[in-house]
Amino acid sequence: MQEQHDYLKSSFWCKEEIIDPYQTIAAIFDEANVSIYRNNIKNILRTTYSYRRWKEHSLHNPFFTFEKLELIINAAYLINKESKHSPLNISMSDIFNPNLYYGWHVNYTAWDYFPKMLSFEEYVNPYLTIKRFFNYKKLWDWKKLLKSLSEYAFSSKKITEDMDDFDCISIYHYLVKLVEAVHLIDVREVNHIGGMIKNRISKKNNY
Repeated sequence: MQEQHDYLKSSFWCKEEIIDPYQTIAAIFDEANVSIYRNNIKNILRTTYSYRRWKEHSLHNPFFTFEKLELIINAAYLINKESKHSPLNISMSDIFNPNLYYGWHVNYTAWDYFPKMLSFEEYVNPYLTIKRFFNYKKLWDWKKLLKSLSEYAFSSKKITEDMDDFDCISIYHYLVKLVEAVHLIDVREVNHIGGMIKNRISKKNNY
């Protein structure tokens, strides 16, 4: 039986050890932004409920999103073990400060980057979202679910034919919230990607 508390042994796609989970999530959002991952999660779940096969834009690696989601889960698992709390004091008036949520990919709007599923409490402290994610399902259970989603998304079979009790709404809810939470941690706490300084946006120019 797989070990629930070993992120490497429980991984299907990402077998490399994570040295720094914060640099891992920075690299993940360097490759694609939170809006792309959010939309792909929606499309994955939509396809598992239909007889259509899911097709990504990534021509070279059809499992790109599944690999990145597993990597996000692995990094979040390691971050969750630290039992951290957000170092920032954020008030309601700060919600639309772009320095708190805005990514650096061009051709995307503030609304693309803004977290849509998080409560204010989770927006203030995204570490709370990570804790709730692993309270809902253990690490190995999330990995098994991700593997099942990949199998149904790329087949012409509907997931409900085999899993009558599959809770699509909750799965979407938790996966998107996790992506949004680690995105906020990346924006607020990681100031470089592999030694390259990330840009910051002037607050006064974006209200």
